[in-house]
Amino acid sequence: MSLEENIRKIRRLKNLTQSQISKILGISAQAYSKIESGETRLDTDRLQQLADIFEINVKDIFDFGKFAAETAFADKYSQNNPQASNISTFCQCGAFVEVKKIIIEQQKQIEFLQNQVVFLSNLINSMK
Repeated sequence: MSLEENIRKIRRLKNLTQSQISKILGISAQAYSKIESGETRLDTDRLQQLADIFEINVKDIFDFGKFAAETAFADKYSQNNPQASNISTFCQCGAFVEVKKIIIEQQKQIEFLQNQVVFLSNLINSMK
């Protein structure tokens, strides 16, 4: 799915019109329509403005089509449920994999440090 398609689908999930978005951005409805149709390329500032309007981060705009199910995204970001962050949504959105990697790395570091403590304790005890 293209960036423009993602923006259009997210806008619709948030129950916003092109006209509403264009007013917030301070551009004409026609100019905004060109963004969604792909006729106008977005710069990073405009992309960040859209993310702010949608109350999501820029990465989620790009990742919208990559979610296991669009319903997970809808649950997380729909206007009817702006605070939703249930486990199934979290697991389906790809963030779960990243968090799991971080946890595994942290566990390895903890294990290493525990081994160091045991080693140093044994060393100190042997010096007594």
